[in-house]
Amino acid sequence: MSILDRMIAAVAPRHAVSRAMARTQLSVLDQTGKRTQPRRRFLDKSDANWNVNTGNPNDGRPARVVNRMAIERLVATNPYARKIKNVLLNNIVGWGITGVPKGSKTLQRLWKDWITVADWKGRRDFYGLQELAVGKMLSPGEVFIVRRYGKVKSGVPLRLQVLGPEMLATAKFDLNITDGIEYDDDDRPIAYHFYKKRPGTARWTNDSIRFPADEVIHLFVEEDEGQRRGNSIFEPVLRKLDDIDDSLEADLVRRKIESCFVGFRTMAEDVADVALGDRETGDDGHVIESFEPGMIETLRVGEDIKFSDPKPAGGLGEAVKINLFATAAGTGVMYEHFGDLSNINYSSYKAGNIEFRRSVGRVTYLTIIPVALDRIFGWFVDDAITLGLVAARTYECKWTPPPFESIDEAKEATGQALQMAFGLESRRNLVNARGYDYEELMSEISDDNATEAKLGLTFNTALPGSQIATGAEDGNKTAAKKAA
Repeated sequence: MSILDRMIAAVAPRHAVSRAMARTQLSVLDQTGKRTQPRRRFLDKSDANWNVNTGNPNDGRPARVVNRMAIERLVATNPYARKIKNVLLNNIVGWGITGVPKGSKTLQRLWKDWITVADWKGRRDFYGLQELAVGKMLSPGEVFIVRRYGKVKSGVPLRLQVLGPEMLATAKFDLNITDGIEYDDDDRPIAYHFYKKRPGTARWTNDSIRFPADEVIHLFVEEDEGQRRGNSIFEPVLRKLDDIDDSLEADLVRRKIESCFVGFRTMAEDVADVALGDRETGDDGHVIESFEPGMIETLRVGEDIKFSDPKPAGGLGEAVKINLFATAAGTGVMYEHFGDLSNINYSSYKAGNIEFRRSVGRVTYLTIIPVALDRIFGWFVDDAITLGLVAARTYECKWTPPPFESIDEAKEATGQALQMAFGLESRRNLVNARGYDYEELMSEISDDNATEAKLGLTFNTALPGSQIATGAEDGNKTAAKKAA
């Protein structure tokens, strides 16, 4: 509300409300007009630019009209946006994408110790930083992971600092610097310039610090070759989520109006002047009336009272559901993730969940692991070798994303057992698909078997009714007789 509107509201509240309502109506009409304007480029292929490839990956995108602050505010206040982000984080990161270095036991011990102290600010561990970084990659669209160092008495001093896109020193002007990123002649990043203090704080200045590109990970989903900046998953659905909020808010206002007992009095002209003479009026000249509990009032001759009866707008639930379908499609989640499981069964949910897992796995294996996690492990190994903690050789890290829980454990386990029995799938692949490290799991099973044999324990692990189960039961009976 402007200063003028506040001044009007102080002396004439009704006029201020009328102005605000008119301004809202104009805004709605303006947005509706923009949405319904035909896009000639998509309708008329005679456009001279239709078949022109300019080489700029951003030419096919509309100009960015939504700033990142609006998206952050959306995720913070809109329950559906918050649910989408949580669903993606739960399935991409979960409790963390675990890494197990192969080979050197010393390196494995150093890595295990470093995980707990990876945060440059000392707040999170390595898996918590994954959650923070991927969350930033989803909502603002990109995140920066900076290589820093801490003072340590032992171990690897590598520390990680997570910075959002708002920390880029966009106020720095140079021919080779765009939005705080410095490029070479081949359009490759060679350095990143970040503000020393977060913008918007009292201590913020234009002072910046330069980090070479090999000390910064710019994490975002690259959709086009040559793309410089990341895009939020909420950009395609921002208006859909706003429409849902507007629809629900309008319905809530209607319900509030319905709960109000509003009456309108009509008088005949010959009695109106006399009747209105001693009644309180508002700024617009209308008589201010009120009702009180238990009040009985006799109307004058010619007077009549009518009560407001706002009619409910039908189809609200269906309209919200359609917008949620579009929102789910635009962000890569399932509609059922919003909590509506009323119209699905096991087969339909599993079919949709398979596609969702594929999209999540694509982001994990094609972006997060190669762009961020492999580079972080490379930093770690370089520092360990430089300090002489491990031998100078090549090391590999096996990354294991969190497992996807089974919807029906019995059905899926039976199917997987048949696949292994007929040679259509390996145990290693099935174990890795569950999110576990194969060697580690086999080692645990071997230890368990040795412990059970040492203690003389025998468990029936076969399916009930099968030949294996029958044999296992006979073995248990024989072992029990020998023990007796």
